Amino acid sequence: MGLTIHWSFHLPAEAKNAAPAEHDDSLMLFELPPVESEVPVASAEDALSALRSAALDLGFAGVSEMYRISREPERGTIAGWVWSGAQRSIFVAGERIEVAPIEILGFDVEPGEGCETACFWLARYPATVWVPGLRSRRVRTELSGWYSDDFCKTQYASNHGMENFLRSHVSLVRILDLARTMGFLTQVHDEGRYWTKRDQSDLANECEDWNRCLAAFFVSVARSAS
Repeated sequence: MGLTIHWSFHLPAEAKNAAPAEHDDSLMLFELPPVESEVPVASAEDALSALRSAALDLGFAGVSEMYRISREPERGTIAGWVWSGAQRSIFVAGERIEVAPIEILGFDVEPGEGCETACFWLARYPATVWVPGLRSRRVRTELSGWYSDDFCKTQYASNHGMENFLRSHVSLVRILDLARTMGFLTQVHDEGRYWTKRDQSDLANECEDWNRCLAAFFVSVARSAS
C-alpha cells in the first residue's frame, strides 16, 4: 500500500529505437544529469548495461552489479523476488500454464532512503513447454524476445523528507525514459502521475495526499483493533 510506479519491458529479437520521451525541465525543483538518448540496442545485456550506467550517473543510493539468474534462487532474496515476478502465464485450451524463464539478466538500485529496491531486469523464455494431458504434449509459448514486469513503491521515501522522495521517484522515471528511447519500454503506470505530467510540485502534492490517506487508514485499523 502506497504510491507506486509500475513498468513493463519487451525487447524483441531486433530492437528499434523509439522517439525520446518528452518532458519539461523547467518544472524541475532540482537538477538531474541528462540521460543519453538514441542508444542502439544489440542485446538484452547492452540494454541493461545502458540503464545501469544511467543509474550510476543519476546518483542512486546504491546500484548493484549486473546479475544473471538461470535457476530458481533462494526465496526471501532479491533474486528470489525477481524470479517470482518473471513467471509468465499462457493459456492452452482454456487452461492457465505458468512458464518459468530460461534466463534473467538484471541489476538493482536503491533509489533513496525508505524507498523500495527497484529491480530492472529482462527475462527470456522457452519457445515451447510440456503440457501434460494434451494430445500435443508440447505447445508454443509465443514468448519471443525478452520481457519484464515490475514496480517500485516510492511512497515511504517521503518519511525521510519530500526532497528524498522526489529524487527517488524522478530518478526512476529518468531510467524509464532511457528504456523508452531504446525502444523496449512498453507500459508505465505511475500512481504519482509524474510520468505523464512531469511536474514535481504536483508529484509532491500527490505524495502528501497518499500520506494523509494512509494515516487515516492506519488510524481506522487501530480503532477497529482496540
